[in-house]
Amino acid sequence: DGAPAFLDGFHADVVHPALAQGEANADPDSAAETVPPPSVAPGDRIRHFVVHERLGSGGAGVVYRGRDTLLARDVAIKFLAPSLSRDSAARARLVREAQAASRLDDPHVCPIYAVESTVDGGLCIVMAYCAGGTLRERLRGGVIPLAEINRVAQHLAHGLASAHHAGIVHGDIKPANVGFGEGEVARLLDFGVAVHAHEAAGGTRGLSGTLPYLAPELWRGETRGPRTDVWALGVTFFEMVTGRRPYTGADPAALREAILVGELPPMLRADGTSIAPPLESLIRRMLSTDPAARPADGAAVLAALASSAAPPLAINGITPGSTPPIDAAHAIGARHGSRNRRIALNVVGAAALALAGVAMMSSTPQDAVSPPAIEVARTSLPLSSIAVLPFTTRGGRNIEYLADGMVDLLTPAFDGTGLV
Repeated sequence: DGAPAFLDGFHADVVHPALAQGEANADPDSAAETVPPPSVAPGDRIRHFVVHERLGSGGAGVVYRGRDTLLARDVAIKFLAPSLSRDSAARARLVREAQAASRLDDPHVCPIYAVESTVDGGLCIVMAYCAGGTLRERLRGGVIPLAEINRVAQHLAHGLASAHHAGIVHGDIKPANVGFGEGEVARLLDFGVAVHAHEAAGGTRGLSGTLPYLAPELWRGETRGPRTDVWALGVTFFEMVTGRRPYTGADPAALREAILVGELPPMLRADGTSIAPPLESLIRRMLSTDPAARPADGAAVLAALASSAAPPLAINGITPGSTPPIDAAHAIGARHGSRNRRIALNVVGAAALALAGVAMMSSTPQDAVSPPAIEVARTSLPLSSIAVLPFTTRGGRNIEYLADGMVDLLTPAFDGTGLV
């Protein structure tokens, strides 16, 4: 039904070799370690940047730790693979990656410092160094504590919300593209296959990215958009919770079939601990085979996380031992003024109160979604039905994302009440 055409159309510089050769169950990031290094060596200088040791490689590039001697800080330097150093399309993608990430002023997107030319005529990106390694490395190290999962999930949704607000579709969300900076701040990396939302809507098709993280509609030949990023983020959340990917296959065709069927395995943790039902419900929605059933974008995921049974988020200060506070108002447009932030906080607060009220009316304990430290009195008036209608926003385009986000947040909370 069209699978051979898709398999023939994989981008060789994006799909990792092990997967293209039929090892769909292999670690999609391990095959990239075979990429030969560029013609640089520790000690080489690129203007005021000094190259140190190699950190790792991806489908089209190699990353080294470096030192910015002018500003006295460690950096990461990404070089094109030697085979692509003269490829005009690959060079354009590298510049596009830098441009996409540099447009986002967000603590959960890895900042870009410079694009430089090498002595042999190649290009490299200089970016922030993530001293804490990647999420992929942490997953290889064993079970991730639930408290860390909640924190990392919020950080990634925060960064993705900013990207979507700027009209950028990342296109390759996965654990290997999540780094940890100072203070254990999780950051999105590698915008190498990112596109602007209008480009995706205009017909940017094809399987670009990493196969286990490609949403079902991409396998069907449809276009990318914020909801395909949400699906890939759902796979990443599933991996953090269980230590494994939700869908596997003996070869790309089998993997495609598993993703299209969409039968999720149980979210069981190796250490026997259980995840909060609201978080599990959110992951299941994110991994729906129907794009319309998923949260609309990163902001909707962040709003759902903020109102789930996860630990409360600091709003007016920094919780001891934690990273800076995350809130849905700051997720998008912290640069757009305190008035918009106050409006966003009020809307999210109202949603949290509504969720708590619904939880108390529900007759099944597993459906309860009651944010900590929020108490709502049980209503004495009988309710025969509740309808969740489209929201409108006031305050400008900077907070329009909340209209879809609140519908996505509230609707699942009424499941099981019999009121919808």
